[in-house]
Amino acid sequence: MKTVRLFGTSGIRGIYVPGVSGDSVQSFIENNSISPAFAFRFGLALAQLYRSKQSTRPVELWRDVRESGVILAGAVANALQRHNIAVVYRDIAPTTMYAYRHEHWAIVITASHNPAEYNGIKVFHRGRPLQLMYEQQLETIMMQIDDAGFDPDNPMTLTAEQNTIQHTFQMQMDFLQKNTPLDRIKQQINQHGGRFFIPLDLAYGSAACPVDKDGIITRLSPQIAILLKPGIVIVGYGCIRDGKRTNQRIGAAYAYGETADMPGADEMTAFAQGQYGYGSPEERILFLPGSVHKYSSELPDLNALSNDVCYERSIDDNTNRNTALILHPDHHLMPSDTKNMVEQFIRQMTPLPGLMVDCDADRILVTTQSLAKTSIPYLTGDAMIRFFAENAPPETYSEIAFTVESGLSLEVALKSTQEYHQKQGFKPFDIRKVTVGDRSIIDVFMSAGAGIRLGGEPSGHIIFSYGDSKTTRLIDDPFVTWLRLIDLIQDTSFNIDPVLDIMFKAIPEVYCARKPDSRAGAGLTLSEKQSLELWETSQSGILSNYAKVFIPQYILFYCDMLRKVFDWTSTAEIIMTDNWSKLVESRYSIPSDGRDLPIAHIAFDGLVELNALLYLDKRLWAGPEVIRIGFETIHSSGKHIRLGEGIFRNSGTSPKNAGYHKLWIEDPVTGHRINQQILESALTELAQKRAAFTDTYVIDILRKK
Repeated sequence: MKTVRLFGTSGIRGIYVPGVSGDSVQSFIENNSISPAFAFRFGLALAQLYRSKQSTRPVELWRDVRESGVILAGAVANALQRHNIAVVYRDIAPTTMYAYRHEHWAIVITASHNPAEYNGIKVFHRGRPLQLMYEQQLETIMMQIDDAGFDPDNPMTLTAEQNTIQHTFQMQMDFLQKNTPLDRIKQQINQHGGRFFIPLDLAYGSAACPVDKDGIITRLSPQIAILLKPGIVIVGYGCIRDGKRTNQRIGAAYAYGETADMPGADEMTAFAQGQYGYGSPEERILFLPGSVHKYSSELPDLNALSNDVCYERSIDDNTNRNTALILHPDHHLMPSDTKNMVEQFIRQMTPLPGLMVDCDADRILVTTQSLAKTSIPYLTGDAMIRFFAENAPPETYSEIAFTVESGLSLEVALKSTQEYHQKQGFKPFDIRKVTVGDRSIIDVFMSAGAGIRLGGEPSGHIIFSYGDSKTTRLIDDPFVTWLRLIDLIQDTSFNIDPVLDIMFKAIPEVYCARKPDSRAGAGLTLSEKQSLELWETSQSGILSNYAKVFIPQYILFYCDMLRKVFDWTSTAEIIMTDNWSKLVESRYSIPSDGRDLPIAHIAFDGLVELNALLYLDKRLWAGPEVIRIGFETIHSSGKHIRLGEGIFRNSGTSPKNAGYHKLWIEDPVTGHRINQQILESALTELAQKRAAFTDTYVIDILRKK
């Protein structure tokens, strides 16, 4: 039997409930609910794993801004301390802190980009997300123990000491300063007159500033402080911590379309221009490097403003020699004349690419005034990977990794850059495709040895890796990514649009259908989701009953789509290969490394020939359970060219099975490019057919057993 999966692609997540009746793990399995009892039980299981690893250092414990995080963190700490394991509670900090702490176990209480009513648990060990085999050990232990020892009437709450909070602040500042080209950016900004601002969306989350009971910022967050150091003005949205509003109509997930609301037609433009009207902020906040005296000529009324709308704070948090001026231009106490002057002050500056992060500050989306007006109003994670790969000097990266979620444009672009480097006599980077999740990318990097590596996900999780013969160091921080991006566009006065125009004219971003997902009504259970995987038992080589019927059907669906999109008049003749017969009969020996196995030959009446391929791989980072079906054309020269693919996987702890449907935009017969609207319509219809087929299978077969 398969192990019950409690972990998703990035930790455990669910809807927070203060109490459950009965077994807390079973409640999570059935209702996706995270409770203090569940967190306590998780802590008990982690204590066993901690002891088995013979660890001695304290476990570091952080959380995001959600109010439920205090109780969940207390429950985990209570369980660990019962086993005499020391815990250092560091309060609120971005998830990316794990990469700074190579010698520690670290736990972050967070639900990342999910709505405020969610929460969850992420675990890190030795500066990396916990490896899958250890996650599975934790899951096994949690299923074997119970909630005994948890006292629901006396929940443990934690309070971080001020010196610990200060130390956490300084660690973040040191890391950001060490890994970003601040001095070079400051020099370039000064050469251009220092008249730049960055639109900054912090999702009311962990990278935002703490405030007092009156809503006044008590100190700058390290992330805001580091952006001020080169002399950049910040127009901030969601830049104060608020556990009730985090990710609510604001944040990287909002722009990416992963929240209940989508940005309005003009919202992203307002954000890119630093104007009021993006998301649902009650007010913007301006952070200006320097004191009130520095701006007295342009904003002469500042000295007369109340402390509610204008005040100074230290950038370094330990000295008043380096200060920032904080303005609340939309505050109801701000005089209208001064407000108009502030608006004029913003409009006279040049906007840098806008930066959006999520609650726990590990995702990045970037937009500009031009991008904000397009159908994809931001620079996706795919586009950012392309940007760094195509604009960095050759041989910068030894390997670039991306996930199966990525569109075909990224793969086509990377192979084109790879071939160009090779023709120029440079050693090209390797390309690696992994299953969904930052942990999968990191698993590849950690075992790869010496070299500099780049990886990421379309949602904006970007990771840099630096390895030598002994160790591998990760940089997994959106603020590092943004500053490095800015550093690469100094020659265009920090304008990224000309660079993007060249990129996208060469290889445009191509639509990838990701919805609808299969949910079979109210949602799939964990056991139902596991029944939709490739193998009947994990990595056994025995095809699941679902895979046996779904894969031939999807090939038929895909061929029907090809005929419509390219206006081919002939129908497809599909012949399943002997490889497929061996798989169905469990006679095929699965290789340990990745393999595209031809499972069907397709012919359109002599017009074009295709192969359908099933990707097989035993390596965990590749997602052995994921169903990956590729389609390649057979060129007259004998060269095989990837035309498209369908990829199907269970989506973390969400009650759905996700699909990614892709087709390259060129007709393999005529070479003509398809209209994007036609492509989007056809792939969406394909996604609907697939979801309907899978839903029917779950309802009519799995649920009637």
